[in-house]
Amino acid sequence: MQRRGVCRPAGQGWGLRRRAGQILSDAGGPHIYSGKGREENLSVLAAAGLPRLSLQRRFLSQCARLPRELYPLEHLLREVRGSRLPAGRAVGGRGGGAEPDMSQPAIRLPVRYYRALPIDRPGHEQELFEIPKSQVALVGMHCWNIGCADGPPVDLNYCVDLGWPQATVEGWRIIREVIRPAMDACRRAGIAVCHIETDWMDAQYPELPSRRAALPPYTPPQTLAGQMAERAHGADYLRRSPLAQMKRAAIVSPVGDEPLFFYTDQLHEYLKQRGISTLIYVGFSTDMCVLGADGGARSMLGLGYRCVLMRDGTVGVETPQSFPERLATRYGTHLFEWQVGFSTTFAEFMTALGDG
Repeated sequence: MQRRGVCRPAGQGWGLRRRAGQILSDAGGPHIYSGKGREENLSVLAAAGLPRLSLQRRFLSQCARLPRELYPLEHLLREVRGSRLPAGRAVGGRGGGAEPDMSQPAIRLPVRYYRALPIDRPGHEQELFEIPKSQVALVGMHCWNIGCADGPPVDLNYCVDLGWPQATVEGWRIIREVIRPAMDACRRAGIAVCHIETDWMDAQYPELPSRRAALPPYTPPQTLAGQMAERAHGADYLRRSPLAQMKRAAIVSPVGDEPLFFYTDQLHEYLKQRGISTLIYVGFSTDMCVLGADGGARSMLGLGYRCVLMRDGTVGVETPQSFPERLATRYGTHLFEWQVGFSTTFAEFMTALGDG
């Protein structure tokens, strides 16, 4: 037997003591010495949900470039030949760390993420998640009805919602052609559908608890920050723009007992009670609210949820200049795939549900 990346001189012993974390290889494939006289198959360790291993550089293949002693297990498994991760467990059991109960009906969802390391050869990586339906929720984020048939018209004197007309039209198309069909497919499949909105529209939903303070009487802003906000959005935009009359678009509003929340902790409590650990995000906008608003992916990642963006179920705040190449959308998707979680497509999601 030889340690990968270490040659044994003819007629000599290894001259080194085994330590936990050493990579070994034989006819059965790569193994890792876990201490206490045991060797573990790498895929077994992956299935156990171990996200990182402390590895010793000199016992790794030379192709495995390590930027630090703690090395992501999923990267190692791609770089040591013969290793393999079980489908759906490639990231060490995110979203709580527990092994999924595969006795329940499950979906097999292809996803991708952006691998940053090593920085001289980054790129997208593909994974396949196998997840019980009971542990998945579709989260519809900030699906406003500005410019929709049931909502206030676009006001050209205010830059709100998705900003400019091109992105607003595209957002309405996505609501009709992607988000609503995805919601209906989840309902048929028994997957939870959750709705997240901003408390800016609390006046339209008086039955929902709101923590937003009442707006004081309007006065022209005296601070630089207030002046910049009005320059960006329009004078007195919180009272006079379409934001003041908007609701959630009727076509993607809650059905039956589906929840509508304003705040992260409300969504968390609902998901926790139901054992949901994986969130599929659709809605708006890719580069702002989906990432950073209450109930958005960054806050839910911080609470331990595995987050997946449906990358054709969203659009960013695009200017007329950026819209043709979807620059804001693509950058928001990149941030999500790099720092927050994973992405999939509408077609892949529908196929996973058996609805494609």
